[in-house]
Amino acid sequence: MPLNPVIFGVEIPIGLGLITLVLLSIAVINLFTKPDATMAGITFTLILFTVFEISEHRMHKRQAGAAHVELDQFNLAQEAELTPTSVGVAPGSILVPVSTYYALYHLEAALKRVKGLDAEIVVLHVRMLRRAASGEYDLDPDQLFSTIEQLLFTKVLAIAEKEGKPVRLAVAAANDLWEGILRTAMNLESSTIVSGSSSKMPVTEQAREIGLAWERMPEPRPRLALEIFTPVGQEYIFYLGPHAPRLTPKEIDVLHKMWLKFSEKLPGEELHHHDIIHFALTELEREIAEGQGDEVLERLRQHLREIQTRRLNPPVDPKNLPPKPN
Repeated sequence: MPLNPVIFGVEIPIGLGLITLVLLSIAVINLFTKPDATMAGITFTLILFTVFEISEHRMHKRQAGAAHVELDQFNLAQEAELTPTSVGVAPGSILVPVSTYYALYHLEAALKRVKGLDAEIVVLHVRMLRRAASGEYDLDPDQLFSTIEQLLFTKVLAIAEKEGKPVRLAVAAANDLWEGILRTAMNLESSTIVSGSSSKMPVTEQAREIGLAWERMPEPRPRLALEIFTPVGQEYIFYLGPHAPRLTPKEIDVLHKMWLKFSEKLPGEELHHHDIIHFALTELEREIAEGQGDEVLERLRQHLREIQTRRLNPPVDPKNLPPKPN
């Protein structure tokens, strides 16, 4: 600005000061030459200021009351520790974490899958927080349920109504997203978590990160099924914790052939399919214990490379091929 010299890197607002001085001088002259008009103007200004302050105060109280009304309409569970009783569901529910109202495709998939069944769905939003110095934090409903959550849950309820399946709503606070989701699943005794796929990493890497978060949980850790849906509707199923593997038809055929071969070689012995698996695992464990871990690791790496091609290019059922042109 003109007339503003800079001294030691600091701009001195002389121009602004001169403007202020001129305006102040005019005001003082008006006060002594036209006292009645000046006092009337000051009185009018004070009256307007008071009216605006009272109006703003009433508006804040009205908005606070409306927020409580909207909060009550959602029938929201948001205790410090969510339980099946506080949320209103039985153990074995399906937990669906949501974060944005424009990415609810996994919720739609979960609702369509359980439509007509007795399965109960809990929709969870995790509010990310910074841990205080004491490591503890307490939030009241106004802090925990904002306009963003209202918009999100409004969309959730609209989707649930469209699918004809009621849902329970819950909000939890956590410093880590999946720590909050897994803790809620444990407290609610949920059987399954249904999540959307990440836009930042492949589904397998996302599942691995979630698995690591599960490993960091204190004992006893719950055994959970993790279902991840992509925006195009593709479903991936993983299991958190010890679980029975899902064998493919080819793997079951191999197991059965091994059982037939060993049954012929061991007549009179009681041999089951699970005995073959147990024996194979025991032999693998023995090889590692005897110092052959590197060799086993190399064989496993080679096996993964061989099946990678089949995973990327699964066989196509001839029935699903398009008809040949005439």
